[in-house]
Amino acid sequence: MNRRMKNNRHSLYLFGGIGALYFNPKGRLPNGLYTNLRPLHTEGQGLPNGPKQYSRLSICIPLGIYYKFIINKQYTLGVELGWYKTFTDYIDDVSTGYYDNASIAAAYGSTAAYMADPNLGNIPGYGKPDADGTLAQRGDKDKDSYVTLQVTFGYVFKQKRKRARLRSKF
Repeated sequence: MNRRMKNNRHSLYLFGGIGALYFNPKGRLPNGLYTNLRPLHTEGQGLPNGPKQYSRLSICIPLGIYYKFIINKQYTLGVELGWYKTFTDYIDDVSTGYYDNASIAAAYGSTAAYMADPNLGNIPGYGKPDADGTLAQRGDKDKDSYVTLQVTFGYVFKQKRKRARLRSKF
């Protein structure tokens, strides 16, 4: 290990930028199988007064910190904590309010109605609009974000020393 590596075994990085995010929310059916939620229009996408269909592609802004420790010549250990702010509210297929479940069932089928409100009416008044017609809250109006924590372990492969070559001068 050279002198510079001995003195600089710790590294701290801050990062930020702009990125793209592709997501595909899924939900579990009563039989235990998973289904894609976007095609089910669980918030009434495409129905009268319903929201428009969301895109599975979004822009995100990553911000974070990364710490790396050099153990010896060959091994490193790192920890990264990242926060990603997105410009979509549908990573989990939940945005603002419940849509009329009977209308979802009529337009998109019983599976869509179940995934839109799986309580099946067991909780009285849950998911129903208020008396003034305001939809019951299903999610919040804030855009989604997520956090990641990564632990990395690195190994540096030894470089084989090259034999000295004779070079011809022409």
